[in-house]
Amino acid sequence: MTRLQKLVAACVCLTWVACGGAGGRPSPEDPPSAPLPPPAEDTPPPKPPPRRAPGELEVRLLAVNHAAYSSLSLRVRDIEVFQPDGTRVPTRRLTTAPFELTQPKQAFLVGLFQPPAGQDRLKVRVTFDGPGGYREATAAGLVESARTTIELWARPELMRERGRVVIEVDMARSLEAHGVNRVFTPTWSARY
Repeated sequence: MTRLQKLVAACVCLTWVACGGAGGRPSPEDPPSAPLPPPAEDTPPPKPPPRRAPGELEVRLLAVNHAAYSSLSLRVRDIEVFQPDGTRVPTRRLTTAPFELTQPKQAFLVGLFQPPAGQDRLKVRVTFDGPGGYREATAAGLVESARTTIELWARPELMRERGRVVIEVDMARSLEAHGVNRVFTPTWSARY
């Protein structure tokens, strides 16, 4: 037997012993083990933790009028929320991945925030990061969106009904052709 064969044989023996030897039969010295309880059939699977804390409001982004594009992706750099006096409200972002905006009726979650008590309006600023990308039937290229912003005054009392404000961006009117590439100059509206 060569050294390699001896090493392989030793590994097989150690594996055999570690896995319980000959069929895993208990020896007379082993203490009896308690049987495992049967799985409960009526127990539902555990629920995932909520994405949104109680009272937290969402800012979402929805692309509309994008039929000319088979793919259109943009990345959000930051979301900021301010009180009327300029005080910043803490926000949470759940992803930094680009959004594929051609998914029909998909309003992407940009961020979450807890509105301060007693505020009837808050300034929301969404800043994009670039470049993004697009694909049409006859062309593909980059979408320049770096530092492009959308600012709106959101009304928390209107947001509370559904828990969100949705920024609808008209993509046919928001993408300006510059050669093969596009420049993102958003034309948008807010929906509660």
